[in-house]
Amino acid sequence: MGILSFSPWNLRQINSPAGLSAGVTDSPAAAGDPFACLFGSQQHIGYLDEAGLVHDCWYDGARGRWNHQQVNGQDGATNGPPAVGGPFIWTAGLEQHFTYRTADGVICDSWYAAGRWHLQRITGPEGLTRGPAAAADPFAGVFANQPHIAYLDESGLVQDCWYESGGWNLQQINGDGGLTRGSLACGGPFIWMAGAAQQHFTYYDTAGTIHDSWFDGERWNLQHINGAGGLTDGPRAARLPSVRVHGDQQHCCYLGRASLADEEGIIHDAWFDGAKERWNLQQINGDGGLTPGPAAVSGPSASVFSPQSPSSQAGLHVTYTDSAGAVCDSWFDSRVSSWNLRWVTGADSATEGPPAAGAPCVWTAGASQQHFTYRTGGGAIYDAWFNAAAPS
Repeated sequence: MGILSFSPWNLRQINSPAGLSAGVTDSPAAAGDPFACLFGSQQHIGYLDEAGLVHDCWYDGARGRWNHQQVNGQDGATNGPPAVGGPFIWTAGLEQHFTYRTADGVICDSWYAAGRWHLQRITGPEGLTRGPAAAADPFAGVFANQPHIAYLDESGLVQDCWYESGGWNLQQINGDGGLTRGSLACGGPFIWMAGAAQQHFTYYDTAGTIHDSWFDGERWNLQHINGAGGLTDGPRAARLPSVRVHGDQQHCCYLGRASLADEEGIIHDAWFDGAKERWNLQQINGDGGLTPGPAAVSGPSASVFSPQSPSSQAGLHVTYTDSAGAVCDSWFDSRVSSWNLRWVTGADSATEGPPAAGAPCVWTAGASQQHFTYRTGGGAIYDAWFNAAAPS
């Protein structure tokens, strides 16, 4: 018997846009960036097409094959209206949710449980919460067994729709009358948890200040991450930060702004050291950065890869796209405490994948796979993925 070759890096095309080579599913061209989520033994990669239809390309781990389903619209799993933003894919127990925003600002949630699909309108005149119109895409999370769907309204208020004891509720996070007095937001929120006791809603305002409204299990708190009077002296934020918890550290990674008019392409990491109970600031890319990575034009996406076996990818990853469409990955090697730079796509890269046209979605599958999923200018979805261990 011959010896099978093993390559840790892999590349596959997920969908099949007209005029391009066929992917692992027959789904059409993407008009927005993909989003990925695990559901049991299934890997789901969802995206929006030009008609506002949400497509779900999913891998059945039990049967070892790829499938495609349309989530909303006339021929969809639900008859939900067309989407203009999203989807945000998430799970709550044995439920899988595809949550998105419509043109009139309604948050719709198409969800699957026990072999059946359902549709619920979270906001709007016919919604479960009657929340005001959404001005940006929703972000969801589960805290203490409570599903939360949060979004930004047209006045800059962060609205949180949350479910408990058989009913939906609505609470305002910032501004006058909010749970905290954080200033009005122009981007966000990013919802994240620190352990089982803290829930965080992180966003930024028009001045580029990152605000973090967080609940400690008993009361609400507010902290400013950057700028004058902030926990760090980091520069203005140009876009929504990406936050990850790594061990006893909390990392808030964001693209900086040299002035209110210009993005600088530099990614900053404001991070909390739980062991020393203090905040720190570090520059990830560019001159003076921890890696010599090029300027960022999209992202970043912060993630943690912790395979059970020793791996050359284990640690904190800060991933973004440069002006040439290359997916760049700056990562901290936990084994030897050093920062590294890897090009995931592009010439002489780990996969030589085609250029990206948007921000990558970085996710893990099981204890050994790390995925970098992105969209090209032609609407193709590619998945560049790393396998930490060769199959036995």
